[in-house]
Amino acid sequence: MKINMIITLCLAFFVGIEADVAKGAAAAMGFDAKMAEQAKNLNKFMPGPTGPGFKDKGMTKDAEFQQMGRFGIPDLNNPTTIDLTDLNFDTVVAGDKYVGVLFYAPSMTEFEFYALHWEKASMELSENIKSYTSAEIQMTRFDISEPEHLDIAELYGVSRDKPEMLLFYNGTVLAPISSYIGHADIRQFIIAQTIPSVSYLTCDGELKKWKRRKVFNQSNMKYLAYFDPEVNKEELANFKAIASSMKTRVQFAYVTSKELLAAAIGKNVEATESNLYLLRDFDSPRVIPFPSLQTLPFTRESAEDLVNDYNMPLLTNLGDNEEYRVRNFLSHPKHFRLLAFFKTEADKDTAKPHLESLAKEFGQDLLVAFTIEDPEDSMNFDYQFWDVPSDKPAILVVHMRRDRKYLYAGDDAHSMDQMHSFVSNVLDGKVQPKLKSQVPPTPNNGLVRVLGTNTFAKEVHQNLNQDSLVLLTRSDRHQPSQWFVRQLERFAKVWRRENRLLIARMDMNQNDLLELEDSEMKRLPKLLYISQNTKKSGSGSLGVSLDELYPTMEDLMNFVQTQQSVELQVDNKVWNRVLTEDKELLRKHREAQEKNEDIDHPSDILKELEAEIQSLHQPKDEFSLYTPQEGHYQVPEKIGLHGQDVEFCRHSDETEVESVVEELPKVELTHSEKSSDFKGRIRIWPGVLLLIAFVAVAGVLMAYFGIQGRRDMEDRRFKVQMRRYRIHSINGGITTSGSGSGANVKPLVDDDGVVNNPQVYADQGCALPNYVSKNNKIYAVAKNGTQVPLGIKGLNWFGMETGMAVPFGLWANEHNGTTAFEISSFLAANKFNSVRLPICIQSLVNNVKPNKNMVNTAANQAIDVSSYMSLLQSIIKTLAFRRISVLISLHTLTSRDSGGAWFSSEISASTYLSAVDILTKNLCSNKYWNVIGLDVKNEPYQSTWGDGGAKDFQKGATEIGDRMLSGCPQWLAFVEGIVHLNQAVTIDGTDMTYNDWWGGGLQDAGKKPVTLSTDDKVVYAPHYYTPAVYPQSYLYGTGGTAGPGGTIANYVELSDSDLSARIAGTMESMFGYLAKTHDSAIVLGEFGGLYSTDLHPKLTTKRCTDFTIKEILKPGYSGGYVWSLNPESAYQFNPASNTGNYVEGVLKIDWINVNSPYLNGLKAMNSLPDLKAWPCFSI
Repeated sequence: MKINMIITLCLAFFVGIEADVAKGAAAAMGFDAKMAEQAKNLNKFMPGPTGPGFKDKGMTKDAEFQQMGRFGIPDLNNPTTIDLTDLNFDTVVAGDKYVGVLFYAPSMTEFEFYALHWEKASMELSENIKSYTSAEIQMTRFDISEPEHLDIAELYGVSRDKPEMLLFYNGTVLAPISSYIGHADIRQFIIAQTIPSVSYLTCDGELKKWKRRKVFNQSNMKYLAYFDPEVNKEELANFKAIASSMKTRVQFAYVTSKELLAAAIGKNVEATESNLYLLRDFDSPRVIPFPSLQTLPFTRESAEDLVNDYNMPLLTNLGDNEEYRVRNFLSHPKHFRLLAFFKTEADKDTAKPHLESLAKEFGQDLLVAFTIEDPEDSMNFDYQFWDVPSDKPAILVVHMRRDRKYLYAGDDAHSMDQMHSFVSNVLDGKVQPKLKSQVPPTPNNGLVRVLGTNTFAKEVHQNLNQDSLVLLTRSDRHQPSQWFVRQLERFAKVWRRENRLLIARMDMNQNDLLELEDSEMKRLPKLLYISQNTKKSGSGSLGVSLDELYPTMEDLMNFVQTQQSVELQVDNKVWNRVLTEDKELLRKHREAQEKNEDIDHPSDILKELEAEIQSLHQPKDEFSLYTPQEGHYQVPEKIGLHGQDVEFCRHSDETEVESVVEELPKVELTHSEKSSDFKGRIRIWPGVLLLIAFVAVAGVLMAYFGIQGRRDMEDRRFKVQMRRYRIHSINGGITTSGSGSGANVKPLVDDDGVVNNPQVYADQGCALPNYVSKNNKIYAVAKNGTQVPLGIKGLNWFGMETGMAVPFGLWANEHNGTTAFEISSFLAANKFNSVRLPICIQSLVNNVKPNKNMVNTAANQAIDVSSYMSLLQSIIKTLAFRRISVLISLHTLTSRDSGGAWFSSEISASTYLSAVDILTKNLCSNKYWNVIGLDVKNEPYQSTWGDGGAKDFQKGATEIGDRMLSGCPQWLAFVEGIVHLNQAVTIDGTDMTYNDWWGGGLQDAGKKPVTLSTDDKVVYAPHYYTPAVYPQSYLYGTGGTAGPGGTIANYVELSDSDLSARIAGTMESMFGYLAKTHDSAIVLGEFGGLYSTDLHPKLTTKRCTDFTIKEILKPGYSGGYVWSLNPESAYQFNPASNTGNYVEGVLKIDWINVNSPYLNGLKAMNSLPDLKAWPCFSI
């Protein structure tokens, strides 16, 4: 029935967001206890975002309520899942079967949410599992609140706070099942583990059988490829890697016979350019060739894009009996849906040509569906679910990600002109949507008020007598949001006597603001300060944001006092108490960090000390910073065979879906035999000879199959580990496969069978060259005198200079983070040939232990986190594998002090030099051939140049450089500048002044250069930035006025020619002139800023980066290092008139997607002279 099917589908798609459920509401309307329980389950099971759900509409009568039995809502009082105890747990999970276990406690706030979806998945698996797999699957539950069950809960490391789901096979954990997913995803994930991700087809019978196999209720789409196993080994490995990452959605197979491929696609393969096809077997079956691999690499992203392009019919019937079609309609990545509501079949037939025309015209942006009123549906489910009036023709456009509804109802709603006009206006932003809005609680008079969409304008923008401090949260069950709410509630007590400040919070899961962009939703929670002045301007601005996810009380106070429009009254008594409590928590957190203790919950994290990571911490349910701890899931010593990645072919015409176990060789004699098993007599002759022969053959066979079985087991064990710690590749840029590798960067399959996660990096046999700096170029010089000139397209990768002592991004988990291997592959693929690694002097000298929470060591097997030096060495070797060089930046003195000079009260000059000795002693060898030298001090902004004083950096750089050369004569010394203020320069006949960027001031180096004990060893490495760091006046036209905090009010943006000229002129004045007067190479140590997020109307910040690259492509420069790879890179100005915390890097905040505009902008550096992979000279 359509109702049942629609309910099920909506449940499958909208499971990620929890609806408010009031237990007593149903009872208050006259429901009996059973009805109340079912109503609660219905709302719990079918939360938003799209449609209001039933909202108890039409459900007050017993007869109507009985229809709910048709909807397939699970009854938790009579579950199909098996309840486990400590007495039967080991017995049930053992054996050749897959056992899903939901670990829970009834007191957990999310228990019902998980339990309903778990039970629904169990129901569906029991109904039609044989359509997909012959494996035995059992669904069970285990209550960890029972005292006798605690040992088992601790054994598997399950959470005490929320339910967890694990899949067992043969008594061991095969894989964790991701949290916050719905019943359809649970079912598909489990089924996917029981069948091969790739099938190798050898005959026509197997091909037919594979094509008939269903794909988990999804649209029946499959990839089929032809490979010559001798010629296409790397392509086949890539194909298998992508198949493994997409196995819950699409099936993959390959053939080694072109005749078999021709039989599958129905055409002569010799006449086609492709050996890879997508087979679509629904509506109008199609065979879609994948574009030539020369023009489009086969990656997970490109594979999914092709599937998304063809997995939908032109029109979708919401009443379709094929459940997957409606699910695909709801879950498709396109943002918009158009739904037409018809009373009769005749009405639909009349309008169908119009809908098809719209689907073709606007198909890039939306999908089109229709529904016809069901005579058996007394509640008009479709109309009520989508909140559409049923008394007149209607069309509805829905923005799925934000649950924004655009409704048109009227007699002409289904006419072609009206539908076309309405859809066009919606997509152009000319139609006001209906926004979801939470009903604030009653009473709503706490220190932190609760806002809804419908009350926001009145209580905030129209309230001109109060400043507003508003916290936007992601949802009420999002842990960082929960923490921020508690922190804000404590902070609000400080202002209890102040009536000129409104403090409020708004749950963006239940509300919406047109001013909030889609991209900003992922960065919640966010604290806003909207001053009276902002409100009076009438701009509707959301004011200034504090983007720190875990601010301290001091952060909150500084934020308010910086932004307040009037001086607000602080309750000092309360403030002192709250501040003291906060500092005590911060002290405990620091102690935990120093002891390198595990941090398991966001509420333990008050604030990291480094400004760069203030937006790094993301919700554990979607963008988790921390990874599963070692030992959380033990690698099984023995696992089942259903998870095998490649299906071994059998010459069989059987048509049923066979178990993978049946397709693998079996190892018999797995138990000792009893004497009672023997029924015959021993014969002396010829039985003795027969027995000897039998024993000999059996011994050989047992040895062979034992060895082979062991190899197979080890191979599968590591593949399970790979699945368990699923690593997301970096998506975007030039990539291939799930590896994140580029067109010339192939996936690595290690000896243990794991793809792109080597246990160690073997010695590459490369000799450490002698690096020289002359003729304004960098050269790598081999022992035989061969000189290779090198241009540098580099970037900075920070993290080791912070208190974490780890390069960021290596916490690869199911939702975010990546691996060192993936980063190096991504860099090589996109022609980056060098990385600048900032480090901390104090951490190096003390050889501190890196924060192990920041690295998923299971996914980074070759990364050694036992010490600071071992981590640095393993990162260097990882980059060397892709022929990427490393410049080590002596960046900070301590994790809390960057240092304006190379020494301070904490770090002496002698300690600094001992750090240089540590580096040369441990890294100056062929083993680390790709280290090119040291950036001798990052941004010595408090130093002088050539005056002979204590902080004379010309003298300091000389001493540090010579110390480096005494330990490693092959390296280069990269020397930055200092800071000069009010420097005069004339550009295009106009006199102006500028201030140096920190590290950029090399005006004095012309007359007083750094001269080392060995010639040709100095590289000048100045910094040059953009208005995102500071809006210097020379980057703007006349007419602006100086504002608070360095801002420029009413700034005037320059034309391209003027801005380019000013950047060229100031770069020349600061350091560029050295190319004409000296022989040393010039490489920018840092440059860049905000790029794709630039808010200047004419994109001044972005253009500054573009014009900086334009300059370093000119003769005299040897390239530069962009700041930075890290998405947490923080800037203060955007645009020049606004201050805040704005973050952007070459990678997006999840570390697995590329900031494509920024990466594309950096492609201009590909024109650098002498840009190449770092040369490897044989030893």
